[in-house]
Amino acid sequence: PLAQKIYRANKAQASAFLDDILGDLTGLPLQMAKYVSSMIWTSLSKLVNLIILLINFFIIPFATFYILKDSNRIKVKCLELIPPSQRDAWVVVIRKIDTVLSSFIRGQLAVSLILTSFYSIGLLITATPLGLVIALVAGLANIIPYFGLLIGLLPALILSVLQFADWQHPLGVLATFTIAQVLEGTLISPKIVGGGVGLHPVLAILSVMVGGKLFGFYGIILAVPMAAVIKVFLTLAIDKYLKPTP
Repeated sequence: PLAQKIYRANKAQASAFLDDILGDLTGLPLQMAKYVSSMIWTSLSKLVNLIILLINFFIIPFATFYILKDSNRIKVKCLELIPPSQRDAWVVVIRKIDTVLSSFIRGQLAVSLILTSFYSIGLLITATPLGLVIALVAGLANIIPYFGLLIGLLPALILSVLQFADWQHPLGVLATFTIAQVLEGTLISPKIVGGGVGLHPVLAILSVMVGGKLFGFYGIILAVPMAAVIKVFLTLAIDKYLKPTP
């Protein structure tokens, strides 16, 4: 009876109210279906990612072991794919590329150890909390160019500010990382890495700049080894071009 009185009192308003309710109820199943499907899809995606992670966790060590175990056989099979008439020439090229890339990896490790020592000395002088740990992590992370600076500077600054609450100690931390990065970019890496792979220091710096500009973060990582590989091919091409014809 109360509902009938309200309905008669303002029929138009009640009808509009009921239409709104029915409209919301009509769209509710569709919204529920979208929500349920989204939830199911998200759950399946996470499950698939977890399965892939577990598969990689177990497969990669076995695959690495067997690849290393059969590396000589794999090399022989790959060489058999090269025509016999060109095989010796390509072996020379591949060996030069292998030498260049090995020199690059050894050079990056050497640079990382030098920066670890520099960071350790600087952070010990500035009495930064956990200075040795930060120096070790930042130095080894510098295997990837500039990555050590990104993950080492901010924690060192925060801990220094929290410990001393002044500006002198954070300034010392900033000076340590700045000087180390300047030396690494202009002297250490060009001399050690660039010299090891046969690149002039200027070319090593330019390759990093061009790689970062064209391909971003991955370009910075791969710039020097790719430039060294390109140099191998260019050197061979120039030698062949300048070789006197019989």
